[in-house]
This record gives sequence, structure tokens and C-alpha cells, in this order.
Amino acid sequence: MLVILVGVALQRLSSDEPGQPAASRTVELATAKPVHNLPPRNPAFIGRDAVFERIEAELAGGPVAVVAMHGLGGMGKSAIALELAHRGHESGRYSIAWWIRAETESTLVEDIADLAPTLGLSVSDDQDQTVKDVRAALQERSGWLIVFDNVAGPDAVRPWIPVGSGATLITSRFRGWGKLAAQVDLDRFTREESLAYLARTVVRYNPVAADDLAQALGDLPLALVQAAGYLDLRDLPIERYLELYRDRDAAGRLLAEAIDGYPASVATTWLLHYDQLAEDEPAALQLLRLCAFLDPEDIDLHLLLSLPKLLPPELAATVAQPIDHERAVGALVRTNLFTRIDTDRIRLHRLVSQVTRLHLGASAGTWATRAATLVNQLFPIRPDDPAQWPRCAMLAAHASMVIEHTESLAVSDAQANALYDRLAVYLQSQVQGDVEIYSLDAPDAAVDWRTSPVRSRYSSQIQRIAPQMLADRDRELAELAAFATDDNEPGYLWLRAGAWSGKTALLSWFALHPPAGVQVVSFFVTGRLAGQSDRSAFVDNVMEQLLAVLGQQIPPLLTEVTREAHLLALLEEAAQACSSRGEHLVLLVDGLDEDRGVHAGPDAHSIAALLPTHPPRGLRIIVADRSNAALPTDVPAHHSLRHPGIVRPLNPSTHARVLQAEMLRDLQRLLGEGSNRDLLGLIAAACGGLTVHDLAELTDTPVWAVEDLMDECSFTKRKGNGAPVYFLAHEELTVTAVQMLGPRRLSEYRDTLHSWADRYRARKWPEDTPDYLLSSYPRMLLQSADAARLVDCVTDVDRHDRMRQRFGDDAAAIKEVDTVMGAIVASDNGDLVKRLAVHRAALQRRTFLQRWRSVLRRVRWR
Repeated sequence: MLVILVGVALQRLSSDEPGQPAASRTVELATAKPVHNLPPRNPAFIGRDAVFERIEAELAGGPVAVVAMHGLGGMGKSAIALELAHRGHESGRYSIAWWIRAETESTLVEDIADLAPTLGLSVSDDQDQTVKDVRAALQERSGWLIVFDNVAGPDAVRPWIPVGSGATLITSRFRGWGKLAAQVDLDRFTREESLAYLARTVVRYNPVAADDLAQALGDLPLALVQAAGYLDLRDLPIERYLELYRDRDAAGRLLAEAIDGYPASVATTWLLHYDQLAEDEPAALQLLRLCAFLDPEDIDLHLLLSLPKLLPPELAATVAQPIDHERAVGALVRTNLFTRIDTDRIRLHRLVSQVTRLHLGASAGTWATRAATLVNQLFPIRPDDPAQWPRCAMLAAHASMVIEHTESLAVSDAQANALYDRLAVYLQSQVQGDVEIYSLDAPDAAVDWRTSPVRSRYSSQIQRIAPQMLADRDRELAELAAFATDDNEPGYLWLRAGAWSGKTALLSWFALHPPAGVQVVSFFVTGRLAGQSDRSAFVDNVMEQLLAVLGQQIPPLLTEVTREAHLLALLEEAAQACSSRGEHLVLLVDGLDEDRGVHAGPDAHSIAALLPTHPPRGLRIIVADRSNAALPTDVPAHHSLRHPGIVRPLNPSTHARVLQAEMLRDLQRLLGEGSNRDLLGLIAAACGGLTVHDLAELTDTPVWAVEDLMDECSFTKRKGNGAPVYFLAHEELTVTAVQMLGPRRLSEYRDTLHSWADRYRARKWPEDTPDYLLSSYPRMLLQSADAARLVDCVTDVDRHDRMRQRFGDDAAAIKEVDTVMGAIVASDNGDLVKRLAVHRAALQRRTFLQRWRSVLRRVRWR
């Protein structure tokens, strides 16, 4: 691949020192050998092969060749011109390669005059005469290349272009060169060029993060140079830059960051255009600001401007006069801030939109509201009417973008709320109607349940619970296999056993090692693990596994109301699909007694009550809990779970009893030792989920010492998102440890955890925030009944932003708010419930918008 310079404006380096005489910047008179005044070449230059080929072809069409390369500021025009000039000069094609700073007439004339000594001409006191002499001398020579860099327009350079057997290359941000030169439109980097540049310039290169960065910056060369310079100067990974860039205020500062050797940052590259538009074409500037809040890829101006009463005054005045309208649009097209798709449709580069929004400052909210009002009034009142779908399709992406901007700017607006509702109705009608969802990776291939990533996600969860080997359970495994392959009634098997019986070990092993011809879909209600102990988690995990069995994708816009009904329909559909293949489907649910969604009264919402009253043909259901647990009150009287004939007692495992005795001895020993007692106390108070490094930080203990303690049999290690996390090896151990520690000491350990969390909160939950504080900490607060601190935690916007960055979406945040809301409702604290409801609504909107963008990528309209 060709080596391309992205440091576009290094032509500023053509002066060794400010104020140095112009003549000293030229080589000494030596007309017999090649000469140039080109700024130094930059080895970081990447790609641009197609652009080079186009320019070379045009320059070869001489004898007098003039090429104008134009494009949006920051596209790398000067960089390409500089690299091309160096190549041409080094190859011998151009004996003279001369760089002229053409942004002003004074620098243009000065740089042309500097060429005189090289051509063997005397330098006259009359600079204009010297320039005329230079142009005349070039007319008598061949093999020269003159580069006019950063020209304002044809009239600014027309009198100075030399004639003769040479080549002239012009770079400009402006269009309109057709009568003077062959035009070459310059676009952004290809994604491959962006990644190649970042790989060459960023020390801590990560290909996935680099792709995210290129996407966020719209593959704009200047923005990538700026980001790479920032990372290099501070020795940061790309992920850190992305983290900062997601914050609106930080993004503004990043885009304004100065670059060594570069004349302007991204944020200032287009400011002159804004100032000029404000003075000459205020309607054009208003149009740009309005479009900055829409989807930048495809904007239909005819539709957008069809409601002049909702437009800003100057822009509204142009709608009735076609010539005024074209002048306003043309001002943006000429500067390459707009790119025409066709007569009425335009697009913007995403960074132009972003910088325009940032440039608005405090008035950004007003413009967001204006855009929301306009799009809402344009959006059909009946978005579920098929006759309105074409118009809805044109506006859906704009509606999504407008809502996102009103949310990020914290604008509370009735028009935006109404638009959200209309967009939701339209998208739901499309997902249920005339669409086909397909996989981007393999759109026509069926998903194999055995290798499905959806199923494997929960398989990894089971592996956190299952033993490495199962001893003395051959008879029980054979009984489970017999039930799973039996087509007779009843369709339920209920295993009941006391603590330390080995019940979960048996069932998790069975789920991971099912008999031939049996598909197991499972859920283990696990109070010790965050987000694995309620009805919502059951629905999510079982639905994903069923969709994998069926080879289907997760519906992107499934609502809270329809999720449970969809799950029951999937159970029946999956059972039929397995039967047609000669297989059996088993739904296994362990730990009904640990279901945290169960509470007394008419509002109980248990997992048990959601299970089918009578399993459909082909489905077998195994449930398990402790012997003394009561069936939840919301299970109907006619449900199969209330039939005593399905219950089977499970004998304790000898191996489990021996392990219990050993663990309890370890526990008593640890509680008697100071430093070990602190580690044990923190794990018990935290309800598990801390890593070795977390515990080392909390206790100021060397990591190796913590690791030695974690080898005790009382602890179990589970794979987390990163480092392994530790729990007490059994729920009964946690109960015992809490009793032995006592309320006062347990409260002290909780205070230690609170102080730890407060330190990260004060830093706005930075990138190195432990996973525990983003996942399990609220569960500890819930168990300790610390309502005020709990609500503060789960409504912390910065924390949820970090969760979204860490876990990929807002699903975990919404779940924890739902869980907390259910607990707080019982406390009858209206203010706390209101805070939770408002925060949940904001998260739901953000999730909705994220899913809509996914639909844009994954839905094929018929």
C-alpha cells in the first residue's frame, strides 16, 4: 500500500523560523539539478491509491494540466498534494516541485517570487514584476509542478496559474472549478485506510477499539490525526479516548485539541465557514444547524422545509423563493459542508453535525427542541397505517436521532415525547409486519443450536455453578434421563432436597451433559449472583436459549408487556421443532426457593407461576428447591406444580456432606484470624463477586496473600467479565459467616465497601471501576436495606454510562432499576419511586434508540 501523509498542513513548516527571509528557504541557484521547497514528508501517510490514480491521470493530460482537488476541510487534500509532489520530484518527473501557500494573496505572491532564484532570475524590488518574470520563465521550461494549497476559489488563483509544459495542482475546500481545472472530489478515508493509519501511529493499538474510533470519527483524516496525537502525547489506549469522546463536553475539548505542526483542529477547521455564513448567508447557517440534529446520511430538504411556519425566520423566508432557497443550499454545498445526493437530498459528515452542535453552546437545547417539533409535525399521526409507512420510513432515522439529542441535552419537551411514541408505534408495526430479520454474518444460514453464541452465553453461566466432576450420582442421572425421554404424563418432575444435598451440582451437570436426543434449556435461580434471581432474568435467559434451539434471532423491539407471552409461545414452538427431529426438550429450573421476585400478596410475580400449567407435547419440565420451601402464592390452584405426585425427594450426596464439614472447619478457622477474617468478612458483606485485586485494594493486602487464601475450600471461583470473582462456596456458608461475624462487624465491612464505592463515584466511575461496583454492589445495598444509598447508586447517570460502555447496552441498568423499584414500592417512599421511574424511562428511551439503530442494520424491507 502506498505511504500517505495525514499531517495535512505541514506546509507551515516551509518556514524554518518565523520571520526568516523568503530567499533563504529556497535552494541555491542550481538550475541543472532538481529543486523543491516542499515541506518534509511524513512517513505516517496511508493509502489513497484511487485518488492518486485519478490525479495522475488528469495531470498526464497536459501539456498544460491544471487539477483542482476539493473537499471538506480535514479530508487530507494538502497531505495528498504534498505526497504526490514528493513522489513526482524524487522520481525525476518534476525537476521543480514548488509549494505555494495560497490561502491569502500575500503568501501566494511571496511564494511565487521565492522561485525566481531557482530559475536563474534576479529578484526585483517590485514583487509583482518578479512574479511576472517567474511565470514567463516557467512557460519556457518543462517538467515542473506548482501546488497552490488551500485556495479560496477560482478567482483567487486564476491570474497566477502559469502556462507551459508543466502541471498545476490546486487544493481547496470549495467547489466550482469546472471552467478552470479538472475537478477531483476528495472523500474521507476508507475504513481500511483509517485502521492502517491508526495501526501505524498508535502504540497501544487495539483493532476492535480502532474500528470503533474510526466509526465515531467518521473516518475523517484530520480527526484521526488529532486522536492519534492525543493518544501518543499521553500514552493512552484507544479505549480511553473513546470513553472521553462519549461525553459531550469532553468531545468538544478533544475536537479542539491543537496538533503540533497542524494549522487547525477539527473544531476550528469549519469555524471560518460558520462565521462567513453568519455574515453572508444566515439562512444557510440556520439550515446547517437544523440538519445537525437529524440523521446526517440522507436528508430530504423538500420534506424538511415543507412546514415553513416551524422554521427559523431567515430560513423560512427562503422557502417561498426558489432562488433564495438554492442560494442557501448552494452556500453549504460549495463549502462541502453539504454533499448533494440528488436534487433535494443531501448528507453531512457526522463530525460536521457534531461540531455544529457543539458550536451552538447553550442554545443547542433550543435547536434540538426546534428539530423535534419539526420532525414530530412531519411524522404521520397514524404510523401504524400502511398507507403512511413510506413517509414514516423517510423520517424514522431522523426521529431516532432527534430523540437521542434531546435526551443527551436533557431537554424535556412534549413534542419529543410525542415523536417517541409515534416512532415506537411505527417500528413495532414493522417488526411484527412486513420485515425480514436476518443475520449480517450469514443471512441465509440456519443457526445451529449446538454452536449458537446465544446458547453458549448461558452455558458459561451454568459452568460457574457446576462442579468440575460429579461423584456418586449415576442412579439419579439415569432417572433424570428416563424422565426427559418419557412422553407420558405428568410432564413435571419436582426434586426437593435440603441444604448440602448436592442438588444444584446434579442438575447443572445434567444441563451441561444431557443424554443423547435431549435438548436442555435451563435456568438456575442463584441469589449469590447478580441478575440471576428473578422472573425477568428467567425470561431473558430462557428466551435466548429457545431462540437458539429454533435458529431464530432475538426480536429487536420486543416490549416488556409481550416478553412473557413470547416466551410461552417459544416454549411450545421449540417443543414442536424438537419433536419433529425425534428429540425431546427439557426446561430445567433450579432454586425456586431463591426466587427474589416472590413476596406475599396479590402482586406476587414468581418464576413458578410463569411456567406452563400443562406442558405442551414434547416438553418436559424439571424444577427443584429446598424441602421446606413453600410454593409461591401466585401459582394457580389448578397448576401442575400443585399436584403432589410430581414431587421426588433427592437423597443427600455423601460427597456433599463431607465437603460441608470441611468447609465449616475452614470457615471457623478463618474467622479466628485477623487478616483472613477481614477478607472473609468483606466477601460475606459484599454477597460475593469481588476479585483478588478488589480484595487486595480494600484490605491493603498483597495480591499473592489474597490468592493464597482463596485456595481454601470455603471459597469458589467463578469466571467474571474479566478476572475471576469469589464467593463463599455455598449459600449456607454465607448464612453461617454472617451469623458468626455479627451485626456490628458486618456493618463495619459494609462501610468499607461504601467508602470504596464513594471513591470511584467521586471520579465519575472511571474506566478502571471494578465490575463489582457496576453489577453486584446494588444487590448488597438491597439486602442491607440502605434505600437512600441504593437509589442514589442505581440512578447515577455516570455509573450507568460506564455500565453501558462496559456491558454493551442498558439492559443491566434497566434490570437493576426494576429490581430496586419493586423493593422500594413496598417501602411506600414516593420520592424515591419517582426518581427511579424517571431514570428508568430515560434508560428505556436510550435502549429503544439503540435497538432502532440495530434494526436499521438488520432489517431488510420487502
